[in-house]
Amino acid sequence: MVTYKVSVSDEAKGNLRQIYEYLEEEVSLTTAEKVRDGLLDAIADLANMPQRHGLAKEIQNDTIIAGC
Repeated sequence: MVTYKVSVSDEAKGNLRQIYEYLEEEVSLTTAEKVRDGLLDAIADLANMPQRHGLAKEIQNDTIIAGC
């Protein structure tokens, strides 16, 4: 089985932190943890199955993303 290296940009890490903090403050700690853990699991899954999660429609035509 091929394993790929997955890198998360500093911007993406900051966005995840903001999502977590928002949910913790506005909804609940439990919800913030569930959402964070789900996102981190999805990111980790990319190492084994990079095609498992498609690109969001908003970025599918982005030449920077598509050129990677």
